Amino acid sequence: MTALRIRPQADRDTDQAADFYAREADIDVALRFLAAVDQAYQRLVEHPHVGTPVKAFEPRLAELRFWPVPGFESYLVFYVPSPGVVEVVRVLHGARDLRRFFEAQDPTRQSPTQ
Repeated sequence: MTALRIRPQADRDTDQAADFYAREADIDVALRFLAAVDQAYQRLVEHPHVGTPVKAFEPRLAELRFWPVPGFESYLVFYVPSPGVVEVVRVLHGARDLRRFFEAQDPTRQSPTQ
């Protein structure tokens, strides 16, 4: 069985997006978003290599993959699959400057503060 590990920043990303939906739409949309994120996580646990590799825009991040949140496809789950575990690194809106989030550090490596 594959385990799921969610980094704190990915949790914060998800909470911020849900807060946005609650403010800009309504609480039901926010709850649907959170359920869809859980659904995406379940899919990744069942099929860890289903996502698209990020190396297309950054070769040093070859291990990093992304998968859209179902029903909220503008949001992408960035994760690293490895034997026995799927580690969720970030959950970001695809319209953001994704390079900026991944330039400063290698998200495939766990930082000491996480």
